[in-house]
Amino acid sequence: MEFLKQNPFVVLSPEGKEVENTSAETIHKLFVDVFDDFKSIPEQGHVFLNGPRGSGKSMMFRFLLPDCQLIDKKKTQYNELPFFGIHIPIKLTSINNPEFDLVKDFGDYIFNEHILTMYFAELIFNSFTTLNYNNLEKSTDDLTAEIVAFYNKSFVRKLKLCGWNNQEDYDFNPKNPKEAFDIISQICFEVFTEATQYLKRNVANKSKGDQSSNVIYNGALCDYLSFLYPILKELKKLTIFPNKPIFLLVDDADNLSESQTVVLNTWVSYRSNAEVSLKISTQLNYKTYNTISGTNIDSPHDYFDINILSVYTSSKAIYNTRIRQIVQKRFEYFFERIDIDPEYFFPQDLNQIEEINKQKKLIAENFEKEGRGYRENDDIQRYAVSNYIKSLKGNSKSGHTFSYSGFNQLVNISSGIIRHFLTPAAKMFNNQYRNLKLKDPAIRYVDITQIPPSVQNEEIRDYSIKQIFDEYDKLNQDINQIKSDPKYLSKVERLRNLINGLGGLFHSYLISDRSERRVFSFAISGYPDPDLIEIINLGIRFGYFHKHTIGNKEGTGRTRLYILSRILAPCFFLDPSSFAGYKFFTSEKLLQATYRPDRFIREMTISSSDLGDLTLFNNQLDEN
Repeated sequence: MEFLKQNPFVVLSPEGKEVENTSAETIHKLFVDVFDDFKSIPEQGHVFLNGPRGSGKSMMFRFLLPDCQLIDKKKTQYNELPFFGIHIPIKLTSINNPEFDLVKDFGDYIFNEHILTMYFAELIFNSFTTLNYNNLEKSTDDLTAEIVAFYNKSFVRKLKLCGWNNQEDYDFNPKNPKEAFDIISQICFEVFTEATQYLKRNVANKSKGDQSSNVIYNGALCDYLSFLYPILKELKKLTIFPNKPIFLLVDDADNLSESQTVVLNTWVSYRSNAEVSLKISTQLNYKTYNTISGTNIDSPHDYFDINILSVYTSSKAIYNTRIRQIVQKRFEYFFERIDIDPEYFFPQDLNQIEEINKQKKLIAENFEKEGRGYRENDDIQRYAVSNYIKSLKGNSKSGHTFSYSGFNQLVNISSGIIRHFLTPAAKMFNNQYRNLKLKDPAIRYVDITQIPPSVQNEEIRDYSIKQIFDEYDKLNQDINQIKSDPKYLSKVERLRNLINGLGGLFHSYLISDRSERRVFSFAISGYPDPDLIEIINLGIRFGYFHKHTIGNKEGTGRTRLYILSRILAPCFFLDPSSFAGYKFFTSEKLLQATYRPDRFIREMTISSSDLGDLTLFNNQLDEN
């Protein structure tokens, strides 16, 4: 891929079609299973894969598609694979037009299941048109004959049972497998379109107040059990496909309407995973786990639940190793060399390291008289960077000259989201290429073998600040959210205030004389206010917070721990190097921060003490 040959850190974004358009060979070369639970996805069973935008979900699904699996499993035939993956992206298109929610009296679940079924079917058959039909064990003529038999005996029969009566409109005499699947895909699309047009017309009539002109629907009504599931079972009998589970890789299921989400949950509840497994990715905004019957689907009873960010918050070492592997694979592809060390490519600021080492030496020399911890190394870890940032206050405002550079520092800042590493790294690479090109027009992309600390620091600061300003502007322009939730804009503004309050307070702690200065997390003491939890959950959904559990303050149970994303560290001049400590707040104080962050910072700084602060060790975290 040319874009990967111009910049090794380019993000393979599904929105830009890079993931779909990238060759299987390239995907296979670059893929790294970024978390231990990845092996659970290819196993039989329904799976929910949860993580913020940019955490690698689409790349994982791309790796599970047949072309990549042929390479990974060293096979030549599709029917030799242990499963057959089909990508089902849920995008903001006609499938989930918010205006459909206006029509609640037209068989809500029945119609939404029909729409979802035909949307899936159209994508499934369309995906078969992209398969490689060369070098098959059977001739293409024989396979075409199999598909014709499937069409007549299974597809048409099932569709007729669901009320379809348009067979005479189609002359099914395909010349090859691709043409056969293309015709079937087109039929599914037209059945889908007939249903959505019916809804649109009735929505239009209702919006005009014309209840007497409701359109009558006489088309098919398909569902999972009577159409999609048996069709998929019959497809597995075609010689090109393995007689193994079909994986429907449902990407970004948060985009489904609430009714469609209920329908999808109902499919999960059927436990048809021996034949068809649903692998469902979400961006932490899945609307409900209800089914049509009113019951909930539960993990692990009905599905296996995976949170991608758990690898970061439970073990930074594992996440660092994964990012290192991703970078090394990209270097190998880009430079066609394997001897470039990521730490060499992203060097630390040596002057800063020297100054921090001086602070470490001072702490060690004064430990016997002034030490606060049990061990000398504890004080060095807690206070060296803090003291250095404080020393910068005399040279510039708020420690602005602290350098966020070095591979490990950039990994920490990415906070478990791969895109938070790759996107700024790509900008650093482009910046350095531009700088060198001005000095030497003959410079090539592959001549860049190191990014100076100053360039790293400039780009990661800019990226961090944009998370507060540019990303919030995008949230404020989300028309669908604004329509569906009258309080949405207020929630976004209050979330921004909360983040500014916490970020500002944590910076004041860092440059204070407190014993625990590196605070990045907080918990709520007492009963958590529902209004506050709603704001915090919005922050989790957008990737500003991660959540886990810890022992509560009274020692009688467990409570939620909320970790501020380290991508905000450069914006608030924080030290992203460890999980450090956490602070208990009352709901009242945090609610104050959602309205008046400056007052929250001022009052919490004045009343600041180490009471209510605890040091956070990795083994205290429970994933939840």
